[in-house]
Amino acid sequence: MRASPIVAVAVAGVFATSASAQPRAPDQTLGMALMSASVGANGSLIRGGGVVSSAKVSAGTYDVTFSRNIEGCVAVANTSASRFARIVSHTGNVIRVRVADGQSTNADNPFTMLVFCTQ
Repeated sequence: MRASPIVAVAVAGVFATSASAQPRAPDQTLGMALMSASVGANGSLIRGGGVVSSAKVSAGTYDVTFSRNIEGCVAVANTSASRFARIVSHTGNVIRVRVADGQSTNADNPFTMLVFCTQ
């Protein structure tokens, strides 16, 4: 049996082969932008990538502002084991996060988040 040849195609900086049919960005990644934020219980931005600022809106509710529009992105938030963090909304470049205790009562708590976007 004869093996099929691998065909490579390069068009406008995008590289793909028939062996790996997924399109690739010029840096050979899959074209994913990753942003992150670590936010303190008082709403202060501790550190992150692609994040501009963070603020506590009310008890257990925080807004995290990123440097780009994140409406088409996927975001996840995490906090300590005794609390829960969830994405409440995302509009433009702002994601609202709510942190609650086991009884669903808003609770101030530090959290981290990751945001995955196509480039």
